[in-house]
Amino acid sequence: MAIAFLTITPLGTGTPSVSRFVAGVERILRETPVRHQLTAMGTIIEGDLDEILALAHAVAAGSP
Repeated sequence: MAIAFLTITPLGTGTPSVSRFVAGVERILRETPVRHQLTAMGTIIEGDLDEILALAHAVAAGSP
């Protein structure tokens, strides 16, 4: 069992708002069985290390 803290920081968006990115990450997380908790500064993810790494890759690639 592993725990990771994931922060996605969109760059070059032209706006300081990140709400659509947070919503995109949450949408991806809801589709997985990995336990997660959204926080003000990122997301805490708990599960198998391979699942966490695959999820981190999916979130980074799939956020709008």
